Amino acid sequence: MSAKNLSRPLQRQLSVSNDGWEKCARCNESDFTCSHLPRQMLNDLSCGADRHRESNASKVSFHNVFGDLDDDVTSLQDKTTDQVFRIKECLEDGWVKLDDCEEFQREGFLRQGQINAWANDMLLIRDVLHYTFGAILAFLCCQYMNKYGLRHLLYACLLGTWLTTVLALMSFFLPGTQIYFSFLAILPAVLSGGDIVMMTLTSVEIATSSTGNRLCWRFFIYEFIVFVSELFPKLLDLYVLPTVFEVELNAAPTCLIMIAILISSTLPLKDFPAKFNEHTMIQRVRCAFGLVGLQQTLMCFTRQRECKGRRQLIMIIFMFATPSTYIGVFSSLRMYFLGQVYGWDAYMFTSVSSTAMGGCFIVGTLVMAVLTRRTRLFDLLVVFVGYACLTLSYVAIALSQFNIFAYYAALSLQLAPVIGSVYLRSHLCLLLESFEFAPVFSAICIIQRALPLLANSLLKMFVTSAMFSSCPFSIFLILAGIFIVPTFTSLYIYSVTRSRSYVAHQRHSTVNSNTP
Repeated sequence: MSAKNLSRPLQRQLSVSNDGWEKCARCNESDFTCSHLPRQMLNDLSCGADRHRESNASKVSFHNVFGDLDDDVTSLQDKTTDQVFRIKECLEDGWVKLDDCEEFQREGFLRQGQINAWANDMLLIRDVLHYTFGAILAFLCCQYMNKYGLRHLLYACLLGTWLTTVLALMSFFLPGTQIYFSFLAILPAVLSGGDIVMMTLTSVEIATSSTGNRLCWRFFIYEFIVFVSELFPKLLDLYVLPTVFEVELNAAPTCLIMIAILISSTLPLKDFPAKFNEHTMIQRVRCAFGLVGLQQTLMCFTRQRECKGRRQLIMIIFMFATPSTYIGVFSSLRMYFLGQVYGWDAYMFTSVSSTAMGGCFIVGTLVMAVLTRRTRLFDLLVVFVGYACLTLSYVAIALSQFNIFAYYAALSLQLAPVIGSVYLRSHLCLLLESFEFAPVFSAICIIQRALPLLANSLLKMFVTSAMFSSCPFSIFLILAGIFIVPTFTSLYIYSVTRSRSYVAHQRHSTVNSNTP
C-alpha cells in the first residue's frame, strides 16, 4: 500500500520506512499498533466509499460496513492500522462489504503459506543437489587430478568459484529476481568440485608447498574464499526469500546425512597414501562423498603423541567449524532481527552486507600484513583474540543502540575468527606429518559442512518469532554465552603451546634454519 493514494493530511502524518510500510510520524510505530492514524483513515475511507457509491451507483451504505461514524468510532480504533490499510485496499478495488475484505485477507494468508511451503521445498532440493552433484564432480576432479596433476585443477576451480560468485552477486541488482536465483548459490561449491575434496586438496597443497609467512598468506586467501562461499548463499537466500526465517526447514535430511557419514566412516579401510595419485578407486569415492574413515583421523592422535597433544588436536579440529557455524547462524538472526526491530528490508541487508564484506577483505589484508611481521607462525594468541571478537560481536548488537555503524562494526568483528583460522591452520601444519594432512583436513571439511547445517536447523526449530517479539536482544546474549566455549578453548590451546619443548617450537626453529 502506497502512501500517495491517501489524502494530503494523512500523507504528512505518514513516513515510508525502508521495508516499504508506512510509519506514523508522531510515534514512529511500524508494527501497526499506532493509535494516531485510524480517525483520519476513517475520513479517507468514508471519502473512498462515497466515490464508489457515486461512480458505481452502489446501494450499500458505508455505515452498513463500518457502523455509525459517530457511535462506532471506537470499534475502528480497536482495529490495527494493518487492518485499516487492508480495508482501504479492498474499497479501492471495488469491495464494499467487510466480509469480502476479510475473505480477501484469508486468501492472502493462504497464498503466503503456499509460498513458504514452496520455499521450503526449493531449499531442500538445493541442499540435495549441492551434495549430490558436488560429490559427483569431486570424483571426476579426482580422476582428472590423477591424470593431469593437481595445480592446474586447483587454479581452474578457484577461478570458477570467483566467476560464479560475481555472477550471483550481480543478481542482487537485477530486476525481477526470483527464487531460482537461489540455485546460483550452489555454483561456486559445485564448480569447485565439491566442498570436502577440493577444500582438502587445497589445504594439503598449501601445507606441503609453503613455509613461513607465505604459508599464512596462502591460507588467508583460502580462508577468505571459504568465507565468501559460506556467507554468500545465506545472503542470497535472505534476498530472494525475505521470510526465510519463517520457513520451517526440516532437520531430518541433515541428520540422516550425518548418521550415514558416521556409520560408513566406521567401516574398515586401508591407510590413505601420502600421494593422491596412489589412492584407490574406493578411497576416491569415499573422499568425494565425505565418507572418510574416522579411524584414519583418530590414528593421527595416537602416533607418538602425549595425551595432552591428542586433546589439543581434537579441540583444533572441532574449532574449525566455529566460524562457519557463526556465519550461518548469525546471518539468519541478523536479517530477522533487523527486519523486526529496525525495519530493514532484504535488499538493504544484502547490499550493506556485500559492501561490508569487501571492506572486511581490505581491512583483513592490512591486518595480515602487520601480523606476519609481528607474530610468530605458531603464536595462537591471534586465535584467542579472534574468538573473543566473535563473542563481542553478539554483545555489541545486544547492548548498544543499533545503527548502521554498529552493523559495520559487527561485520568487521567477523573477520577476526577468519584470521584466527589462518593461524590455526598454520599451527596445525606444524603438528602433523605429511601423510596425515589428507585425513585430518578432510575431517575438518566434513565438520565445517555438517555442523552449520545442523545448527541452523536447530535454530529454526527452537528460536521462534515469539522470542524475538518478547525480548530480541536476549537471544544475542545467549549466543554470546555459547561462543565463550571456543574462546576459552583457544586460550587453553595457547597455554599448552607456551612450553619451549612443544613440537611446534622445534619444527618452527627447524624451518627457519632451513629457509634461505
